[in-house]
Amino acid sequence: MEGYSRRSKKEKARFYEISLGSAREARDWYFKSRHAISYDLAYTRIKMLTSIIKLLQSMITDQRWKSKSS
Repeated sequence: MEGYSRRSKKEKARFYEISLGSAREARDWYFKSRHAISYDLAYTRIKMLTSIIKLLQSMITDQRWKSKSS
């Protein structure tokens, strides 16, 4: 949500890249802790984070493309 308050498309893309890093790190932590927490919980969260990562990747690409064409 905060990414939409950025002025330029390049700034938005940079914010999304930071979010992407956080989502990847969270997914990694769930993967590493899958033995300590229930497998079903870890699997559900990993699956959800993977979807978020895919969305962020397309959003970053879109913002980068828009910033070059402006």
